[in-house]
Amino acid sequence: MSKYDPLRSHLERQVVGETAMAFGDIERVLGFTLPPSARKHQAWWANNVGTHVNARAWREAGWKTSRVDLASERVVFVRESTSLKRERSAFIVIPLSYLDEAATRLLEKAGGDAAQRAADLLNEAARRDRTALVDRFASLSPRLSGDSAEMIRADRDGR
Repeated sequence: MSKYDPLRSHLERQVVGETAMAFGDIERVLGFTLPPSARKHQAWWANNVGTHVNARAWREAGWKTSRVDLASERVVFVRESTSLKRERSAFIVIPLSYLDEAATRLLEKAGGDAAQRAADLLNEAARRDRTALVDRFASLSPRLSGDSAEMIRADRDGR
């Protein structure tokens, strides 16, 4: 777990191909102040994941930095077509008109865009259900031993 995981999660929820963020916005997402080097050095925003946990966060989310303006403290992230992105299902998109008035009021009280908040809540519920289902299958499946070549041969020979 990285302290930059909140930024990764934030970028994974984006549905656009490009998003500009002020450094202050990033700090609000992270819950802490960026290090001084982020404001002084372009290299901090490089897309090289090597030992840079900050870059790993946006790269694993499927994004890269495109333009960094240190003077105005803004960065533009662009979605990559190929990346270190983890496999995940598509997000649910719900038109606000599909929600009843009570649900809309509840989501608006939570702050932010009501439609996005509803989609976030449904995606989180689906992620928990999916995790529980995978765990259930794993507990029911027979334990396999040996290397992958042995498993492939056993599968081939079992046909």
